[in-house]
Amino acid sequence: MKFWCIPVIIILFGISEVNVFDEHICVTQIEKVSSCPVTEQEYNEAARRKKCSSTKSTCTNQMVQLEYHCLPNAWGNKFFEMCATSEEIIGNSCAEYNELGERIQSNFERKCNGADFDVKCPFKYFANKIYLYPACLTISEETTKTPGKENSTDSHSMSNDYNKY
Repeated sequence: MKFWCIPVIIILFGISEVNVFDEHICVTQIEKVSSCPVTEQEYNEAARRKKCSSTKSTCTNQMVQLEYHCLPNAWGNKFFEMCATSEEIIGNSCAEYNELGERIQSNFERKCNGADFDVKCPFKYFANKIYLYPACLTISEETTKTPGKENSTDSHSMSNDYNKY
């Protein structure tokens, strides 16, 4: 009877190392934008403008370095740019910004290794590198409130509008 406790304790310790919902996520300076960078040059320009690298945050009870991110929201109809800690995206999924939870996360409904992706993403990558996978940076804008377009949906690519702002 004494020996069955040891495997249970080992299993519990092993599970405690898995942290799907990281408590140390830090997201600040969140702004809705009409588009996001889709090239490294555009990304670097936006990062310089946002000045995330010179912003240090104590939202994790430690001083942490923040990086520029620009992501679609969880519904895939808006873009947000922000300064945030570097977050890993897993499962060959596109990254998204969850407005309600104020967090960056994997969108397991939108896989970025399918046939509609010219550049496929790896199983694991950092969310701030989403510009490498431009098909992740397309949104559908619901236009149900626009007169004359009650039930239409427009697909919108971020590369079209990025330089307007």
